Amino acid sequence: MKYLKQVLNKSEFSILVGKRIRELREKKSITQLQLATEIEINESTFRNYENGRKLPSIYTVYKIACYLDLELNELVEGIQEGEY
Repeated sequence: MKYLKQVLNKSEFSILVGKRIRELREKKSITQLQLATEIEINESTFRNYENGRKLPSIYTVYKIACYLDLELNELVEGIQEGEY
């Protein structure tokens, strides 16, 4: 099991998660509105996730991964190393 080289604070982690979600969503050519609608959240809430202003729950991350046809680990891949 890999451990974080440095523990990120919640704000830093939120930003990295949001960037990763945006990157994967855009690769699939899906709009924020489409994804937000499919996972049954408000578009502004989804924007806040992508902008790193809010951290989605693990269940929301799971729903995003499912909609993007990804395994959960694919969605968070690279975040541990701070690559985003």
